[in-house]
Amino acid sequence: MSVGARLREARRAVGLRQRQLGEKAGVTPSLVSQIERGRTSASLNTLRKLAGVLGVPLAHFFDERLTERIKVVRKNDHARLTFDGASERWTILAAGLVRGKIRAVVASLGPRQASGAGDKIVVEPGEMKLCYVIEGAIDVVYGGQTYHLRAGDSAYLDGGVDHRWANPGARRAKVLWVITERRL
Repeated sequence: MSVGARLREARRAVGLRQRQLGEKAGVTPSLVSQIERGRTSASLNTLRKLAGVLGVPLAHFFDERLTERIKVVRKNDHARLTFDGASERWTILAAGLVRGKIRAVVASLGPRQASGAGDKIVVEPGEMKLCYVIEGAIDVVYGGQTYHLRAGDSAYLDGGVDHRWANPGARRAKVLWVITERRL
């Protein structure tokens, strides 16, 4: 189920109209409508506001229980996430962005941009992250040290330690991030 469909379902469950939800969350009713119809991706900040008004955790918009042994998600059906004031964008590949044994996103970052300090989704100490550079080059700042990675390079790190990444290049960088439940 898409982020928009989950938003619509939660809004209807509490008996709010799009206009009412927008007003309470401090966003326009038009934005609520566009998100519900899949016309735009909501920023993480917007989703947090909407979740607060609806009384649901942020995970409500992303996490799924696997009811079958395989789940196929088509290219156009992946949830997408943006961040206010940043060029960073995520395409969520695996069920369980907030919780789950495995979480995976393809993140992209504009030229000469940084992801900001720390994680946007809570990652606890011992939960491991694999970073694989698909396109471009990035710098991963981890434990006060900078690691330069190019397309095809990867890094495996404790995701609970403060870290960030940046794109020093002249074109958009694309990275696969995979988070596991605990250190293997």
